[in-house]
Amino acid sequence: MNNPQKIKRILVVGSWAKEEITIENLKKNPELEVFSYLDTHNPGISERVDGYCLGSLSQVENILNYAREMKIDLTLVTTAAPLAAGLVDAMEEEKMTVFAPTREAARLESDKAFTRELMKECVPEAIPRFNVCDTIEKAMDFARQLNWQVAVKPIGLTDGLGVKVFGVQLNSEKEVEDYITEIHSQKIGGDSQVIIEEKMMGEEFTVQCFVYEDTFIPTPAVQDFKKLLNGEKGPNTASMGSYSDCNRLLPFMNSADYNRAVQIIKKTLAGFKKETGAWCRGILYGQFMLCRDGIRLVEYNYRPGDPEWMNTVAILEDNIA
Repeated sequence: MNNPQKIKRILVVGSWAKEEITIENLKKNPELEVFSYLDTHNPGISERVDGYCLGSLSQVENILNYAREMKIDLTLVTTAAPLAAGLVDAMEEEKMTVFAPTREAARLESDKAFTRELMKECVPEAIPRFNVCDTIEKAMDFARQLNWQVAVKPIGLTDGLGVKVFGVQLNSEKEVEDYITEIHSQKIGGDSQVIIEEKMMGEEFTVQCFVYEDTFIPTPAVQDFKKLLNGEKGPNTASMGSYSDCNRLLPFMNSADYNRAVQIIKKTLAGFKKETGAWCRGILYGQFMLCRDGIRLVEYNYRPGDPEWMNTVAILEDNIA
């Protein structure tokens, strides 16, 4: 990796608020020139950066060309689509410095079946009962076994909007069947397979981490609010806002809860290294649920949370670079 003091030109890949927050932090260092590659025009980004390019986030070669053209020293990839498309692998082949996971490591977000099977081996107590189903009949049968108290999930990426839970978004057995059928037939998330999981009950929270091979830096817990309306009512959104609290904790948790969440992430990373032989790098986001019988992992995202990232960046003592 380049000497940090030699990093002058940084590219941030992504279009959302988490990228805007990242760029705002980077621009506090007047010695840095910051560039953006985004797939939609975000004025909060374009007005801050020294240059930007609009294009598809899945077009690896276009992003590579822009990085070459701008003579980028360091690339931060903070959104899922280019990770799943193999951008980091392509950049590393060209000896470009990039802080983000390879396509294999990004499977912790982009392939829920892979992650659940991995965790079943390395940290089984942190996951609910689940089944990866390749037919509608198998998915329905497992949902019946769980007395319909289930979460129904596509395998792949859905921008945080693919999971539906019985009693929340799904209010009858028929609605469960309809959503299973929709995922299977329309290949939501890019695959016809469906994950059926035992419904978890509790308080959700997030722990985001900076990961670089065997270096691991966790940040304070954050809780976000996904419901559209006041009083936690209405449909789910990507998020309506988030908060953090003192001592890395949240009002409903204690130090043991936080430490347990961190240990689950560490065990997952160790299990990934053992399974694949590859290191993990980037910003890893673990979404957890504090249940009556302990901490469970809801899912991983291999990128900052949107909007949870603002709660983390706001209290960083150092520039992200």
